[in-house]
Amino acid sequence: MASRESRYYKRVVRATATTAAGLVAGIGLLALHASPIARTPQAPQAPAPPAPAWEIELDPLDTLQVAAGSAAVYVLEAGGAVRARAVDGAGAVRWTYQATSQPSLLWGAERVLLIEPGRVTALDAATGAIAWTDGLPAGDAVGTVVDGVLAVGVGTGLFLFNAADGARLSSAGLDGPLQAPPVLAAQHIVVAMQSGALAGIDRETGRRSWTRPPLASPVDGLAAHGGRAYVSGRDGNLYCVQTHNGKLSWTYSLYARLSGAASASGDLLYVALFDNTVQAFDRRTGTRRWSQPLTGRPASPVWPAGPRLIVAQADGVLAVLDAVAGTQQTRLVPPGEARLLEHAGPVPGTPGAVFTVTTGTSSVRRLSLWRLEP
Repeated sequence: MASRESRYYKRVVRATATTAAGLVAGIGLLALHASPIARTPQAPQAPAPPAPAWEIELDPLDTLQVAAGSAAVYVLEAGGAVRARAVDGAGAVRWTYQATSQPSLLWGAERVLLIEPGRVTALDAATGAIAWTDGLPAGDAVGTVVDGVLAVGVGTGLFLFNAADGARLSSAGLDGPLQAPPVLAAQHIVVAMQSGALAGIDRETGRRSWTRPPLASPVDGLAAHGGRAYVSGRDGNLYCVQTHNGKLSWTYSLYARLSGAASASGDLLYVALFDNTVQAFDRRTGTRRWSQPLTGRPASPVWPAGPRLIVAQADGVLAVLDAVAGTQQTRLVPPGEARLLEHAGPVPGTPGAVFTVTTGTSSVRRLSLWRLEP
C-alpha cells in the first residue's frame, strides 16, 4: 500500500499535467482567433504631376513672337525666321520661312499672317508657301483675325481682308490710331482709338454706324460676343456696349485691371484680374456669378475650353477651373525649377490644348505643349 506522501505527489503531477495541457490548448485557441500583427499603413503614392505632352528648348536670348494654329505652333525669331513646330510631332520643325523684316505674327483661316509697315503677307499654315500678299499704308499696324476676316488698323485707316485669299472686303476711316486690336461681332467691327473713343463700323460697307465719346480712362482691351462688346478700362471698370448702336448696357467696377481682354462662352463673361482672381458675370445683365482666387498673378486672359477654363499665371502655372461653378479642378505645373511665363495661348480646334513659353532660373527657355485629359 502506497504511502500517504507518495499518493500526494501523484495527485500534484496529475494536476500539473492537466493545467499544462489546458494552457497549451488555450494558447492554441488564442492563436486561431487572434488578428494578424498590425502593420503601419503605407501612405498612398501621390499621383505623378501633370507633364507637358512635349517640351523643347529655345534660344534664351532671342526675342520671340508665338502664335498657335490648329496643327502647329509658329515661332517668329528675332532675325525674322518663322518656324512651324508640329503640335502632334513633339515640336518638330515642319517648315521655315525667312521674313525680310520683323513683322507682327497672327494666325487665322489656316494662314500665318505677317503684318509689317507697308505690307501684309499670308503664308499657307501647312507648307509655309506664300498664299497672298497686299500693301498697307506705312506706319505701325494693329491687327486681329476673327471668323476668317483680317482687320488691320494703320494710322487713321482700318482695312479688312478675307484672310484665306486676301480679297479686300472694305476699309474705313478712323479718328486716330487704335488703342487695342479691333473686334468683330455680328455685322459690326468695334474699334477703340487712342483718344478713348469707341466706334462701330459696318463690316461689309466700311461705313461708321456709331461713335461713343471717350471713356473715363484709356481702354485696356476689347472683346465681343453675341451682339455685345466688352470694354475693359485702366480704371478697373468693365463696360458692356451694344455693337449695333453703341449704347451702354451696363458697367461693373472691378477695382482691378484685367489681364488681357474679357472672354465669353454661352451666357457667361470671364475676366482674369490682377488682384489674383478669376470672375464670371452674366453677359446680359452684368451680375457677378462667382469669384475664384488664383495661386499667382494671371498673365493671360481666361480661355474657355469646353466645360473648363484655363488661365496662365506669371509663374508658368496653368490654372484649370470649372466653367460653370468656378471651382479649381487642377493646376498644370511645369516640372523642375521655378519659371517665368513669356508667352501662352490656346491651340485652336483642340479644346484643352495650350502652349507656353517659359524661362527658368537657369535661363533655360522652353516651349511646352499641354493637353488636358478629356
